[in-house]
Amino acid sequence: MDVITLGESMVLFKPGSTGPLRYVDSYRKTVGGAETNVAIALTRLDHQIGRLD
Repeated sequence: MDVITLGESMVLFKPGSTGPLRYVDSYRKTVGGAETNVAIALTRLDHQIGRLD
């Protein structure tokens, strides 16, 4: 294992369209959080990632 991340993943809600949020009728759920984003990027660069439970 090359990297172990510590922290919590979060859920991001991305609007389905642009403009004021009061006019948006749909959102897409995605994974977010700095630790998660770093782990995903390192995985794409062929590093082996782990996590502590």
